Amino acid sequence: MIIINKFYRWIQQRVYTFLLALALFLTGSAAAIGAVPAVPVLCYHSVDASGDIYNVTPERLRDHFQYFKDQGYTLISPAQFKAAASGASLPKKPLLISFDDGYASFYTTVYPLLKEYHYPATMFIISSWPGTDATGLTWKQIQEMDASGLVTIGSHSHELHHFAAIDSYGDQAPVTDTPPYKQGYISPDEYASLLRQDLAESRRVLERQLGHPVQSLAWPYGAYNGMGQRAAVQAGFNELFVLDDTPNVVSHNDLQAIRRLIITDNPDHVELARLLQRIEQPQSPHRIVQMDLDAVYDPDQQQLERNIDRLISRVQTSGADTIYLQAFNDAQGNGNTESVYFHTTSAPVKGDIFSHVVSRIKNAGRYRVYAWMPTLSAQWISNGYEGQQAALVQGYKADSTGWYRRATPFDPNTASFLKKSFADMALYSPIDGILIQDDMYMNDFEDFSEAGKTAYEKRFGRKLTPALIKDPASPAFNEWTDWKTTALTDLSKQLAGTVHHYRPQAKIARNIYARVVIDKGAQDWFDENYRQYLDTYDYVVAMAYPYMENEDFGKDDSKAAQWVGEFAQKAFTDLKPAEKKQLVFKLQAYDWAHQRKIPAAALQEQTRVLYQKGAENVAFYPEIDFEIPSVQQAGGKK
Repeated sequence: MIIINKFYRWIQQRVYTFLLALALFLTGSAAAIGAVPAVPVLCYHSVDASGDIYNVTPERLRDHFQYFKDQGYTLISPAQFKAAASGASLPKKPLLISFDDGYASFYTTVYPLLKEYHYPATMFIISSWPGTDATGLTWKQIQEMDASGLVTIGSHSHELHHFAAIDSYGDQAPVTDTPPYKQGYISPDEYASLLRQDLAESRRVLERQLGHPVQSLAWPYGAYNGMGQRAAVQAGFNELFVLDDTPNVVSHNDLQAIRRLIITDNPDHVELARLLQRIEQPQSPHRIVQMDLDAVYDPDQQQLERNIDRLISRVQTSGADTIYLQAFNDAQGNGNTESVYFHTTSAPVKGDIFSHVVSRIKNAGRYRVYAWMPTLSAQWISNGYEGQQAALVQGYKADSTGWYRRATPFDPNTASFLKKSFADMALYSPIDGILIQDDMYMNDFEDFSEAGKTAYEKRFGRKLTPALIKDPASPAFNEWTDWKTTALTDLSKQLAGTVHHYRPQAKIARNIYARVVIDKGAQDWFDENYRQYLDTYDYVVAMAYPYMENEDFGKDDSKAAQWVGEFAQKAFTDLKPAEKKQLVFKLQAYDWAHQRKIPAAALQEQTRVLYQKGAENVAFYPEIDFEIPSVQQAGGKK
C-alpha cells in the first residue's frame, strides 16, 4: 500500500493535466499527417473490487471491452505499433491496452476476457515478483498466457519499482527518474551501471522464462530519464512506454517514449468515452511565478523549513502551475552570481537546498518547476574556481563593457565549465525545464576580448578593430552582430543538449529583453534575436517590464497597462498560432526605480490586458501574494 500511495503522489506531480483526453485524430487530422492514425494507449493495473484509485472492477473492465467493440476499435499489440513506425498500415481505429506490475487478477480476470473478446493486451511485469507474495502470479501462468498469442509480456524493471532518497533531506523520487542518494550523491557512472544491470537482468529473466526475445519496457511510475533510455536500449528494449496524456502519432521517435494514459477511479463506459473520443485539447495556458531562493536559504534547518512553507503558501495563493526557481546565489543583487543552491562539483555551493525545495513544492501540488540558471555571469568559471579560467567579455574601451561581469562565449572553456553545472542540475534534481538567465548577452561594443578577436579573425579572415564596426549601419557591423547573436544561441543549444542528455523531456525557456521583441534594431544592443529565439526554444520569456522600460511612467499604473497591451500587440505581429503559445509575458511585480511593490490590482489589470490581446502564458517577477487571473476569468481570447 505504501508503494501505491507513493505512486499516486508521483503521478499527481508528474502528469500535468491528469486525465485529460488521450484523443484520436479524426479523419481530417489523419490525412494531414499522411493518413497515419493516432494510437491511444491505455494503462491499467489490478482488476478487483478493492477500491484503490488504480484498480478497476471486473464489471467495469468488461464494460470497457464491450465499449471498444461497439465503437469499432481494433486492439493492437506492441509489435504492430512498431511495424507501423516502419511504414506498415494500421486499422482505422487502433487501440493498445496494457496492464502494469503483473497481478494475479490479470490471469484470473483479464485473460479470460481477452480470450472471450479475442483482444490482444500487454502485461508489463516486475520480473522479480512472479512466484512471490508481491502479486500472486506464477511463471507457469505467465508462460501459458504468453503462449496464447493474445498476451505480450514486457518488462516493468527487475528491482527498480520503488522510490529512494535523492538528497540529504530524505526527499524521494522514483529510482528511474533521479539517482538514489546513498550517504552521498552517486556518480553518473554508478547510476548508469545500476540502471543497466537491472534492466539487463529483467530482460534475461523474462527471456529465460519465456524462451523468446522481450523487447517492450514500461517505466515504473512512468518516470524515466535519458540515462535510463540509453540503458534500456543497451539492454535490448526497443519499445519504451511512458505515462503522458497526448496521442501517439506513429513514427520512429515514438518508440522511445510511447505515451500511455493511466486509468484511474474505475471509470464507467461514459467516462471512458470522454477520454477516447474527445479531440486532443490544446495545451493549457501557464501561470508562472519566478521565485528567489536567496530569501529562502538559511543554514538553520528549522528556519529553512519555515521559509519553504512560506514560499509554498505564496505559490498556492498565486494559483500558478509553473515555478521558475532560482538555482544560484545573487544575494548582492548585482547579477554576478557567486555560488549555487544545488549539488555540483563544478561550482561553489552556498547551500544544497534546490532539490529539497523542488520536492516540497511538487509534494504540495501538480507544479512544473524550471531551474532558473545563470550562464555567462557565473563568476566561478572566470575566477579560477577548481582551476577553471575562462576569459571575460570586454568592450573596445574600458567604459563600454556591459553591466554584468561575464565570461566570453568565444572561449571554449566557457561552454565546458557551464555544461558541468547544467549536467549536475539535470541529473540530480527532478526538474521539468530550464530558464536561461538574461546574462547571456553582449552589447554593441563587445566582445573585444582576445578570445573574441581571435574567433572573429578565424571566422571572417580579418582583424577585429573599433574602426571596423564604428558605423552601426555598415555591413561589417551587421555581420558582426549576427555572428555574436548566433554564437550566444549556439552556446545555449549546447547547454540545452546537456540538459536533454539527462532529461530529454525537459523544456527550455530563455529570457529576452523587451526592446528586442518590439524593435529589430535592438539586436545590436543585446545580441538577441526574437525570431531566432522562437525557432530555438520551447518558451521565449519576454521581460515585459513597463516601469523599467519607461522611467517617465513614474507610478502611473494606467500608463503601464497601456504599454503592456501595446507591447503584446507588437510581440504577436507575424507570429503563427503555435509561436504565440511559445511566448511568456513576464511582468515586473516590483518597481526597482521607485522602490515600491506594484499593487495587485495594477498587475491583475496588466494580466487582463495581455489576455485580451491573445496572450496565454503570464509570469511574474519577483514573486507575488495574490491570485493570478486565468484566461477565462479575465475574459481572454480562448
